[in-house]
Amino acid sequence: MSNTTVNIIIGFGSAAFGAVLGALIAWTLGSGDRARAKQALESQQRALDAQQRANDLQAQLAKAEEERDRIAAIGRFQPSVRITADGQALELEADDWFQVDSLDYLNESGAKVASQKVGIMDKKVHVPIDDSALVKVQNMGPWVNTYDRSAHVVFQFNLQKGEFRKQVRLTALVKPELVGSTMVRRVLG
Repeated sequence: MSNTTVNIIIGFGSAAFGAVLGALIAWTLGSGDRARAKQALESQQRALDAQQRANDLQAQLAKAEEERDRIAAIGRFQPSVRITADGQALELEADDWFQVDSLDYLNESGAKVASQKVGIMDKKVHVPIDDSALVKVQNMGPWVNTYDRSAHVVFQFNLQKGEFRKQVRLTALVKPELVGSTMVRRVLG
């Protein structure tokens, strides 16, 4: 082997050793930077996770507020209820559409005496009063006047607006009257 070859091998060996040594020194000096970079990435990931949780909570809050507003709207929904001039029917009226599912007849004590299916949806609902239910209320009492057996009746409407249900009550007096040879019951409010 010639001197030139030996010098070339020694040169390459020195260069390789220098490269390995330089890489080792650079890696050692850069370890702090790598740790800081790893910490920065982890901090960034934690911040993204926290932001996602905050977004999820904000969405849940918006949904809860919307539900609260819907329930409040139902709570404010109060159709007007009146007895017709002839005392033979009840009318409910509101600004929005609603459905009257049924009408319960209660005595003054709150006992359910009879029920009447209605099933009408509108802004204004006309419900004829069931005379046989009024007779049951009168027979059950308690009476306001024992002479003519007049009694209080509580009309309880079972309403539905959207998916919500509500009950509305109207208390009236059932007064029997003899018209010719026929006994009729007048509802007075």
